[in-house]
Amino acid sequence: MNKLTIAQQNERLRIQALLNQKKEAVEAAIEAYNEALVEAESFCSDIAERMSDYQGERSDSWLESEKGDAYQGWMDEWTPDFSELDMPDMEHAETLADLPEAP
Repeated sequence: MNKLTIAQQNERLRIQALLNQKKEAVEAAIEAYNEALVEAESFCSDIAERMSDYQGERSDSWLESEKGDAYQGWMDEWTPDFSELDMPDMEHAETLADLPEAP
């Protein structure tokens, strides 16, 4: 074989279009997921703030008791790290397009 056939060139174009379509779907899904993460983080932050208010109303002896320690542990669990997902490098269609058709 000394160059790509018309059928192979057409197949490459079809695959490039498919990759670009799937890339857009992945990007949209990641954006939607990150939006949901913002909601989750806001919810947890609200809960943790209410817990902190409740804890602030307790006496020093309660804070230093087993119940106070358990409450602090529970409160700490409500501050998870909801780091947003990064967009992956999805330049595969461009890589496929840049491959030479002939030597």
